[in-house]
Amino acid sequence: DALRADLAVGTEDNPGIVLAEARCMARRLLDAEESFVWDDENLSRAPRSMLLELFALSGARVRIVHVERSWPQTRARAAALGLSDDEIERRLEQWEIPDPTEAHSVECVAL
Repeated sequence: DALRADLAVGTEDNPGIVLAEARCMARRLLDAEESFVWDDENLSRAPRSMLLELFALSGARVRIVHVERSWPQTRARAAALGLSDDEIERRLEQWEIPDPTEAHSVECVAL
């Protein structure tokens, strides 16, 4: 969200610019062998796999933390981001819980 704000890209805008900049930042950190957190929805396996491939090519150890929220918490967070219930529903349709084979460790946290 901070990167999106820095780049002046709204939640409904094309995320390509934000993703490209985030990947450049990640590459720099991976090259420097620095730990970092990639904080993003990555609702389905396909977008996660692209990131995980980038991390694996650098020999990084990857831990996925899957966070589940209640419906009221999800709606409150989405409203703060300016997302409609329809957008939440669309995203939930894409949702795939991370599989333990996707990273060195996968953790599920319920809020």
